[in-house]
Amino acid sequence: MLRKYDIVKSLSSLAFAVAGGAVFAAPASAEVSCSSSAGATVSLTDYVTRTSACLNTAEGLVADAEDALAAEVNAAREALGLAPLKRRDGLDMAARVHALDMSGRDYLGHSDPEGRNHLFRIRAFDRSILVGDFGANVVKVPVRFSGREILNSMGQDDANAFNLIRETFTDMGVGVIEKDGALYVVVTFADVQGVLEEPVPLSPRRSQSLKADMDESLKPVTWALNDVVTGERLRLGYGSRLRTVRLTDQDLAGITITAEAGLTEVTLKGPMITGR
Repeated sequence: MLRKYDIVKSLSSLAFAVAGGAVFAAPASAEVSCSSSAGATVSLTDYVTRTSACLNTAEGLVADAEDALAAEVNAAREALGLAPLKRRDGLDMAARVHALDMSGRDYLGHSDPEGRNHLFRIRAFDRSILVGDFGANVVKVPVRFSGREILNSMGQDDANAFNLIRETFTDMGVGVIEKDGALYVVVTFADVQGVLEEPVPLSPRRSQSLKADMDESLKPVTWALNDVVTGERLRLGYGSRLRTVRLTDQDLAGITITAEAGLTEVTLKGPMITGR
C-alpha cells in the first residue's frame, strides 16, 4: 500500500527566509486556489507560493513510489559502473509540482499548458544550485506498478532511457502523484556544478552573494542577469556579488555564471528572480 508523503516536513526543509523576503511564505492553512497558479500571468512569487501551498494539502503525493523509483534508478546506474544520483529537495519540489499539475489538469508533457518547462521549475524551486545540463522523464502508469516497472516503462523511450544513465547528471528529484488509478511520475535530472553559499530570494532587495561551492577545476569569471523570456542581457558583472536591476513582479530574470574550465568556458544556470 502506498503511503502519503509527509509534505509538511518536506516543505519545512525547503522553506527559508533571507533578506528580501521569505521564499515559501504561504502557511499550510492558507486558502489557495490551485488552479489559479496555472495562469500565464501569475508572477514567480505567486506561482512558487501557491504551488507550494497546493503540495502542502495534496492527497495524492506518495513517498513509497518515489523512493522505490529513485532506488531503481541508482541500482541501474551502479550496475553500469556509474555514480548514483543524489536526491535534492529543490529538484523533488520541481518534480512534484509538475506531477501534481499534470494529474490535476489531465495532461502529460514536459511543459505545462502555459509553457513552463523543467528548467523553469528547477530555477524557481531550487534557490541555490548552479546547473549545467538538465533533463527529465515523464510517464503515466497504472497505480499497481512497482519502482522497477516504472523504470522499465521509462526505458521504452530512447531519450528517457538515456537520461537514466547519463554520466554527466549528478542529482535528481522525483515526484509521484496518484489519481484515478494511475501514477503521474516525473524524474528531474541535473548536472549540479555549484551550490551557492547563500540561497537567492525570489525578490532580492539588496546585493546578493554569489559565492559558491564549486569544483576546483571551475573558476568563476562573470555573472549575468538575463530576461528569461527574451534572453536579453539585463546586467553583466564581475566578482562574487549580484547587483540587481529594477524589475516588476511580472519580470523574470535568470542568474547565469560563466566559469573557466581549463581552456574552455561553461555557463551555469542559477535561480530566477523577480521584482516586488
